[in-house]
Amino acid sequence: MIKYKYSFYWDIVWYLRNRKSASFLDDKNIKYIPFSLGQLFKNVFKPLSPKIDLKNKNLDITCYFLSSGTWGAYTPPDKIFICPKDIEKAGGIERVIKHEITHILNTEEADKMSHEGKEAYIKEREESV
Repeated sequence: MIKYKYSFYWDIVWYLRNRKSASFLDDKNIKYIPFSLGQLFKNVFKPLSPKIDLKNKNLDITCYFLSSGTWGAYTPPDKIFICPKDIEKAGGIERVIKHEITHILNTEEADKMSHEGKEAYIKEREESV
């Protein structure tokens, strides 16, 4: 099951984390969405709750919506972070959520790889989520 939430705490944590990682994001050509007050208000007052059918029904994941950052991020064992602004450019919210869940399910194997290798490995496994 996926629980959807907004947390000002996590929004700030990821904002600061991404600022600190700006050179890595630039080097890897990873899209970064700048802070948006409008997105923050949408996350708080018009929260998303996409219906995503997961093959693994035993998953217990919390999805936090962010007002800035990359389209998706994860923190094992059970948290994913999504910035929904213009997310259709990344293949849509369902694809990004499944991608981040796939990262969580394959953390041990994928964390030994380069960033590019990890992303290729995860993309191959997204459909199994």
